[in-house]
Amino acid sequence: GKDGIDGKDGADGKDGIDGKDGADGKDGENGADGRDGVDGKSAYDIAKEQGYEGTLQEWLASLAGATGKAGASAYEIAVANGYKGTEVEWIRSLAGVNGKSAYELAVDNGYKGTEVEWLASLIGEDGKDGASAYQLAVLNGYDGSEVEWLATLIGPSGADGKNGANGKTAYELAVEEGFTGDLVAWLDSLVGKDGVDGKDGVDGKDGANGLSAYELAKAEGFEGTLAQWLVSLVGKDGAHSKVMLPMTDDEVKALQHSVDCLKEIINSVEF
Repeated sequence: GKDGIDGKDGADGKDGIDGKDGADGKDGENGADGRDGVDGKSAYDIAKEQGYEGTLQEWLASLAGATGKAGASAYEIAVANGYKGTEVEWIRSLAGVNGKSAYELAVDNGYKGTEVEWLASLIGEDGKDGASAYQLAVLNGYDGSEVEWLATLIGPSGADGKNGANGKTAYELAVEEGFTGDLVAWLDSLVGKDGVDGKDGVDGKDGANGLSAYELAKAEGFEGTLAQWLVSLVGKDGAHSKVMLPMTDDEVKALQHSVDCLKEIINSVEF
């Protein structure tokens, strides 16, 4: 018999679970470099396309704006804000008013005395004398007298220091500084050359006559005459020496001269 009529399509089944991603394929070869693009137009070229008709220099100059108007000074701004004085008065008004002194502030706060009295009031009374070091020691328990306390301040004598090394002599120091001679030569070098003779000084005035030996004797208490004084100069005869020491010719002459002079003095005096 004839084929029957096709039945209606059944409902679509549910989608299956997605399969895992496949492995990445190998990178393809780099493509050829593209051609260089056309150079862009300059700002001046674009300006010309927009209708500018001047040269490049003129166009550059047109970029600088016109100079702006000068701004108002601080004084002009002050006037614009209501100040009515001159510029000099305005400048003076910028200086602050002198503040009050400490004394003026004290008066504003009720002080009624003079400035001198106010200054004196700033000086406080003298503080009490502080305790001495000894008094402080007593306050901290020391029982002895002040003398004993002072003695406790002296520590025991330290040990004697070692003797220092002997210093070098002046000659040794001279050798270290380059002197090459011996000690005698160095000593001789210390004696300077004779200086130039100075000019003779002016003769002094004659001195007053001195007292004679007789006058000096009277000043010391002798009461006799000149003759008596001369006689007193001659001593009593001495005992004869058993041994006479030999004298030189010069000594004999000097002794004889002294005797002769004494005889002349005695003979010239009238007894």
